[in-house]
Amino acid sequence: IEVCCVGMIKSTGRLLRSRTEAVFTWPWITVVSCMIVGEGFPPLGLTFMAFLSVFFTAASTYIYNDYIDTDMDKLNNVKKNRPMVTGEVSTGFARWFIAFTAVAGLGTSFMINGLAFLSNLAFFTLFFIYSLPSIRIKKMFVLKEMSISSAFILCSMVGAAAISGTFHLQSIYVSILLAAFSFFGQPGLNDQFDVLEDELYGVRTMAVAFSWDTKVNMLMISVLVPALTAPLTYSMLGFTALLPVAAIALTTGMLWFILKLRGEYVEASARRTRKLLYVYFFLLQLVLIASASGVGLW
Repeated sequence: IEVCCVGMIKSTGRLLRSRTEAVFTWPWITVVSCMIVGEGFPPLGLTFMAFLSVFFTAASTYIYNDYIDTDMDKLNNVKKNRPMVTGEVSTGFARWFIAFTAVAGLGTSFMINGLAFLSNLAFFTLFFIYSLPSIRIKKMFVLKEMSISSAFILCSMVGAAAISGTFHLQSIYVSILLAAFSFFGQPGLNDQFDVLEDELYGVRTMAVAFSWDTKVNMLMISVLVPALTAPLTYSMLGFTALLPVAAIALTTGMLWFILKLRGEYVEASARRTRKLLYVYFFLLQLVLIASASGVGLW
């Protein structure tokens, strides 16, 4: 029994490590929403439950995606090292993991309240059919990007529902802002590095269909949206002036790096800019939290 438990723990660790970025992104978005609704200091218990519910749900859907895409991942220089591809984790254990985390995630959100549960259920359903072979949103042009962007709204709703029990205007605005960043940024930020395997398996993403310069222009739009909308909306939505000032400053700095990507595609440069965009994305969320909490310039 002890050997079995150790093996299960190791396999669980390998699966989670292989998807650390994706699995923790969505519960973090939920925590951001909790902090915005709670004005920087949400109830810790409800925030932790909201975090856990989305963490388990995200883990379930992403490992399910890896389970379905095992053959595709063999063609990707990075994904070929994932544990189901290398055989470090069996597909049988992966199926058990997918079922357990799905129940844990949905069950935790059900214990919070009805709206949190429905929002998390919608998130789970969206990402499950994203990979489900009979539907496979992943292969649907534009719908793929729209489904991932929509997840920002759904995960934010889990957080808002956990803290307020209902919809929250600031949280909705933030989730739409992050969804726009995701939609316009995905082709150059993430999907660009999967073009080879997507072409081989007939997955027509925007990254496959659009030229590199078009994807760079979309990256520019992704960072311009906060800078253009914040000055017009911050006051009526209850944010402080910190938001437009910081959004414009962050966008100006980020545009300088994005403009350097124009011309011939160079993967090393694209990956460096990708890291910088993640820093931008994280700093923007901190600014949103601070501004919603009353921290401002005046």
